[in-house]
Amino acid sequence: MSEGIRKRPLLAEGMALTALFALLAASYFSLTWRTGDEARYYVLTKALAEGRGYVRIHDPFDRPETLTPPLFPFLGSVAQRLAPESDAARVRAAKLVTTVMYVLCVPAALIL
Repeated sequence: MSEGIRKRPLLAEGMALTALFALLAASYFSLTWRTGDEARYYVLTKALAEGRGYVRIHDPFDRPETLTPPLFPFLGSVAQRLAPESDAARVRAAKLVTTVMYVLCVPAALIL
């Protein structure tokens, strides 16, 4: 019985933290770039969405990317493929993936 009592506050705290992080993500959301990292990830998601592979398309030689982990650009490329074919819509789709992943990391961190 004491174990069930301990789990309820942890669940409530987890839900409160998730709501807080959702609010922070929504308030931080911007349609413009804030750092250079966002542009690097966007270039990689665009390359994957266009079927050009995991390369730096801003580089004239299309060199493969070796610095950035591939999961996040892959998820962004899926969102870009589903978005309408305008750059503004594709940027919004990539930023939406960022916001969703930011919010989902809170419960994942609590579970681990």
